[in-house]
Amino acid sequence: MSEINSEMYLKIRERAFRNFEKAFKDSLKKFNNLKNDHVDIPINHLQSFEKAIDGLADHFCEYQSSSEASHAASVEALPASPNPDVEVGSSSRHSETSSINQTQSKKRKNPPQPNEARKKSKKRLVIKNKREDLPALPIISKQSFSRIAVGYCSNNKIWEILEYLGDRVLTSCLLKISGPRYLKKYEAKDIFKGVQNIVTNKILAAYSITLGLDQMNDTKLTTVKKYHADAFEAYFGAYYLASGELATCKYLESLMTPLLDIILEGINAGQNNLED
Repeated sequence: MSEINSEMYLKIRERAFRNFEKAFKDSLKKFNNLKNDHVDIPINHLQSFEKAIDGLADHFCEYQSSSEASHAASVEALPASPNPDVEVGSSSRHSETSSINQTQSKKRKNPPQPNEARKKSKKRLVIKNKREDLPALPIISKQSFSRIAVGYCSNNKIWEILEYLGDRVLTSCLLKISGPRYLKKYEAKDIFKGVQNIVTNKILAAYSITLGLDQMNDTKLTTVKKYHADAFEAYFGAYYLASGELATCKYLESLMTPLLDIILEGINAGQNNLED
């Protein structure tokens, strides 16, 4: 690993971390602002935010990557390609310069209530060739967080805050995982490009559906939507707050690095993005 490569990688991580840190502070403000809307916020939610913000000082501690994954995932083995309603840009929704106001401006319409969702359709989203060998979704031990992590219908205002936070959690944790795993083999800029590719709506939606997050959020959508990617982000925003960075990194490494290995191999071979 050259000094130039490691220095560039550190700069990339620092930029992602500043975005990550800002997301925490913005999210905490939004939690506090919900009180003005008479939304009941459990005190442990605020305490968990404050604890997580204090813990960010340890974010650059060395992460010990686990051994190479025992199996490799393939793009074809993920759920079928989403329909055109899914936004599949490789990096636009993860721009380091995007603000919380820009995020809010793109928010979905008011979510359907559980009963309304059931009336619209009794059908389930059917995915062919869905993987059955991915690591089980980690359990969120704190009950209050476990409820809002899948609260698209029941706790949407809080859920949207977790989705915004979870977006940054994924990028920052994956970059932390990638250092010890990839820097000896790949250039820093290619690692960053690989992380940008794996956190697109298309891939996150595939993970979300495969892990059952659409059903856990009590939706009955029969086509793949951007919401499915948001559900993945919201869950891991909550999981980070409830279980901490180390647990989040370990799970994301086991879940996502088999596919990230393949993405980086493609980038190294000259394939700049993963659209198909």
